Amino acid sequence: MWIQLNALIENAPIREIESVLTEPAAKGRTAAVPFKPRRERRRWWFLPKGTKIPGPEHESFSSLEQLIFDPNRWVLGYAARIRPSSLLELPGESQLLGQLAHRVVERLYLTPGSLDWDEGKVAAWVDACLDDVVAEEGAILLMPGRRSDLEALRQRLRKAVVDLHARLRRTGAVRVVPEKHLEGDTALGKLKGFIDLHVEHEAGPTSVVDMKWGKSAYAKKVVEKKHIQLAIYGKLVEIETGRWPAVAYYILRDRDLLTRDDELFAGQRGAATAGDTSELWEQVVTRGAGAGLQLDAGAIEVVREDLEPDDGVKGPPSAFAIEPLYQAYNRYRFLDGWGRANEREDPLHQRRRG
Repeated sequence: MWIQLNALIENAPIREIESVLTEPAAKGRTAAVPFKPRRERRRWWFLPKGTKIPGPEHESFSSLEQLIFDPNRWVLGYAARIRPSSLLELPGESQLLGQLAHRVVERLYLTPGSLDWDEGKVAAWVDACLDDVVAEEGAILLMPGRRSDLEALRQRLRKAVVDLHARLRRTGAVRVVPEKHLEGDTALGKLKGFIDLHVEHEAGPTSVVDMKWGKSAYAKKVVEKKHIQLAIYGKLVEIETGRWPAVAYYILRDRDLLTRDDELFAGQRGAATAGDTSELWEQVVTRGAGAGLQLDAGAIEVVREDLEPDDGVKGPPSAFAIEPLYQAYNRYRFLDGWGRANEREDPLHQRRRG
């Protein structure tokens, strides 16, 4: 670009960009912009009366999770459509390992006849497949000094895939469909999703297994019946098959299967309660519909650990407590504001509460 400009403009003057910031404004060339501090953080944002907030053409787990637990992130991402830079970024360590592991499992069950393989054949296949996947999607692990990381992943992934394969065979699995795309019309509108593993069994309902690299809070979600992602996938399967599936998380790093269905996944962690998943879906519908009505009224909630709920503003009904989502993945977190606003002194806040 500079070569082109220099060819068009003879003896073009060059100035350091910092000088524009330090020198007085030049008439007709630059102008001072009044400083405006970023708005202080507050629990609620309110839009002018009559403002229509558009929504996405369809909902997914990601969008529903944000609508329920982090409405302002949903508004900025799905309604305002604020997007980050399109420049490629290297994924974090855990994200990269999870991505590579997902791809290996996906390719395993796309291979004809693989469900009948014994553990030794699966282990050997994983080693060969991982080399291909790393070359395609994880070349950073081939850089100098990363050999030990790659071999650690190989050892852990080999054991995890063999363990998962054995568990599925014990359930009487006859077909495993990876990355199955499902969609359907629900009380919350059109819903779409991709299921990591959709498993068909010799008898009984199908099952949904969602794979995670690390355990994080998933064990707690299952125990406390807050496995919303599995409930959403379960609803999609129910729409297609007419029956609610068994659902589980499989933690690849720890070779741990987390479920509330101890009938199908016998001997696994969790305790079954009849109707857990369908009941949780109804709670999702109630909370999601209430959040939608709240947005229609122009009230946008900012859910953060350091922002206390405001008793003067009534949120949508919910059978489960609203908990802040992990903010490291929130690309809009720096748009929340700065510090803590005194909402009692904010005239717009007073007007909406009144």
